[in-house]
Amino acid sequence: MPDTACCTNPGVFETGCTKPRAWLSKPVCVFFAFICLAAHTGTRFNTATGTELLSDPPRLGLGFSVQTLSRGSGVPEPARQALRRVRQIVSRLRDQNISVETREIPIGLEGEHQLCITFANAPDAVKAWRQFAAAVEAVDLINLDPRPC
Repeated sequence: MPDTACCTNPGVFETGCTKPRAWLSKPVCVFFAFICLAAHTGTRFNTATGTELLSDPPRLGLGFSVQTLSRGSGVPEPARQALRRVRQIVSRLRDQNISVETREIPIGLEGEHQLCITFANAPDAVKAWRQFAAAVEAVDLINLDPRPC
């Protein structure tokens, strides 16, 4: 006798009506939807994963970071060039008497680096964010992260 708990007309036999599996239950689906939403609304900028360019990221503080990454064969040249462009922007900002501190940290064995950038005030940080976002746009294996190091 079929289980009619999931049928649209209880008491009437419907072909293909089976009890839903436990792993497809509503709480599990809601949990996975939440995880997907959290992953999609992350604040990282990464052209390799197709994340949108955020010209004014939410909750941008005074510091953020740029990471160069690799896939097992070292940091690719386009990512290195993008990091050089970011360093040049920092140098130009300093020439304009904008207070900016930097710290570079090696984060891997294949040349991966994290460049930590901190500003003295928020307007300068937002202005710099826009310039950095343009410098790393469409470059694979480089992240612009609005969270400080």
